[in-house]
Amino acid sequence: WSESKDNGRSWSEPLAIKPEKPWPTDPKQIVTGYQQQLRDGTLLRFCYGLHSTSTEPVTKWGAVHCQAFAIRSTDAGKSWSQPASLDGEHAGMGNLDLTEPVGFETKDGKIMCLIRPIYSPWMWETWSADQGKTWSPCVRGPFPGWAPSAPVRTKSGVVVFPTRFPGLTLHHTRDEGKTWDDGGGGTYIDTSIWAMGGLVEVEPDVILFVYQDSWFKTLRAQYIRVTDRGLEPVRK
Repeated sequence: WSESKDNGRSWSEPLAIKPEKPWPTDPKQIVTGYQQQLRDGTLLRFCYGLHSTSTEPVTKWGAVHCQAFAIRSTDAGKSWSQPASLDGEHAGMGNLDLTEPVGFETKDGKIMCLIRPIYSPWMWETWSADQGKTWSPCVRGPFPGWAPSAPVRTKSGVVVFPTRFPGLTLHHTRDEGKTWDDGGGGTYIDTSIWAMGGLVEVEPDVILFVYQDSWFKTLRAQYIRVTDRGLEPVRK
């Protein structure tokens, strides 16, 4: 870990992070993804890795088996918990269809996590009621999607969640993940197939979304306004 005390202008020398408990032996390697800070200051980071039952190379996508986890830190990232399975607690290997998890904290302190699938036509959905220590078994999520970016909550309380498919689509929920898109199927904003990027609220209920271009060229960006009618483009 490394820290900055001047808004990112300079950083301390990096130090190795020691896990509180041993990590799983399978998957052998777990990679981390998006990080979020809960309201009490806890850091939560989602991660995933290839299970030993996978068949390489990754181009054999139908033979890829993947599991997803969450790790927690209560000391500003200096130490991290043992990975907790995002498919509940059980003795077996669990769901092998879990890649690229992202989530958000609800107003009542729960955490909703949506996970990119390999085989499923829909994203997987799981919940935590104890700040990410344990998770419910995965169930079918509210919509299909791949390559998700971390969601953002706007001033009015609407949570905006981007995915790939179809094209680049933004989903939104007004009731903490219970229902999505006001009964619709999301807001299609671009043909870009890579989708992964970052969201930030730049003014009340206006978000800036910067994301990858399908041809690995200049990054693309859009301003989107959250309204009572749904999501609308903003011209700057």
